[in-house]
Amino acid sequence: MGGKKGVVLIPKQVGHGGNGARMTNLKVILAKEKIRTTISDSEIDVALLYDVIHDSYFNSLERKILFREMNRIIKRRGMLSVFPHHISSGEIEIIKKELYDAGFEYSNKITSTIIHDNSLILDSVYNFNKS
Repeated sequence: MGGKKGVVLIPKQVGHGGNGARMTNLKVILAKEKIRTTISDSEIDVALLYDVIHDSYFNSLERKILFREMNRIIKRRGMLSVFPHHISSGEIEIIKKELYDAGFEYSNKITSTIIHDNSLILDSVYNFNKS
């Protein structure tokens, strides 16, 4: 990441690289561990919410609180990247509005092959910038 700081919210504990190396500029937070983090205001350049914003982890109210927390910790013009697997296209539009209300602007959608549950699938990632 070249000196930038990031946070990844993941659904469950995952192992880190086989070489045992740890990235000091990456903070991993388990979904449902807590919505409010101990990360300082405007500390993070990039946050990834991949396969965690569906109802199995966050109800609608909790998701809005999570998006506000992401706004708090992401630097101005920083990026929030969302992989909304298990969410319908209609719900994605609702999530875009919730993110807008939380202070993010829609940037782009990238559709490509993604690894999900040890399988390759064609799906999309949505990127947002903090206003």
